[in-house]
Amino acid sequence: LPTALHLSLKILLLASLLFNLDQAGWLRPGRAPVLLRILPAGRDDAADGVEIDFANGKTLHGKVLPGSLVLPLCIVLQFRIDGAPWWRRRGQLLLLPDAAAPEERRALRVRLRWGRHAPV
Repeated sequence: LPTALHLSLKILLLASLLFNLDQAGWLRPGRAPVLLRILPAGRDDAADGVEIDFANGKTLHGKVLPGSLVLPLCIVLQFRIDGAPWWRRRGQLLLLPDAAAPEERRALRVRLRWGRHAPV
């Protein structure tokens, strides 16, 4: 590859890494999520709401998106933030096994996988 193209690809990769680390709260610890609440929607066709409290005291409200990934060892929660600028409208939250009690994780996995009509 030409040197200019090689350098620009490295810069893009570094910018992407820094952006994602910032979104996850690794670069600014005050932006790390500390509490997650899933709020059931009022209608059957509406998305569940989500509230995320951060270490700096801020709370974000949004909607759970259908692209959330549910695996036995981790959950990737996709959500849309209400009233955020276009570049921060979507968010992801990685929930590892030690992030919640086993029964709470199981209930969240069932809720995300089966929706409101889950066989609990």
